[in-house]
Amino acid sequence: MSAELSEEELEALTLAFQMYDLDNSGSIDSYELKKALESMGQTPTEHDVLELMAAIDEDNSGTINFVEFMTMVKYQKQLALDRDDDADMLMAFVALGGKKDQSGHVERAKLVSTIKLDFGLPIDIEEMIDALDEDGSGEIEWPEFKQLFTAPPQDPAL
Repeated sequence: MSAELSEEELEALTLAFQMYDLDNSGSIDSYELKKALESMGQTPTEHDVLELMAAIDEDNSGTINFVEFMTMVKYQKQLALDRDDDADMLMAFVALGGKKDQSGHVERAKLVSTIKLDFGLPIDIEEMIDALDEDGSGEIEWPEFKQLFTAPPQDPAL
């Protein structure tokens, strides 16, 4: 999924930038950024704000211009999308036998059956599981499950 911004989001972002630019300087400093994040329901520490500033202040000016502000919003939007993907994946893990706290496991036979019979996917799920099930237990724990469905396809010739 992409975190591109729609026209409506871009307009709202422009207004938000103007609103958070408390001193009308055309840029946002760390104080203004903290206030902006707080208005979005976050509770950033000074360290969080400085870390975020360092990550997005591309020209090292100590402030964030509008382009950098857009980059930050896109980044946070992508993080939210990624969290949603993780939430969906966790729901699948739980549905197949794992636990909500990411403990437990999914039985290999159950996963293979679900992929092949229930969903009819023409992938070699057994080979994928073999590559990830390092301990050979036949039980897919959360890290393995997550990697199974997020890892890029590997070229068998490599």
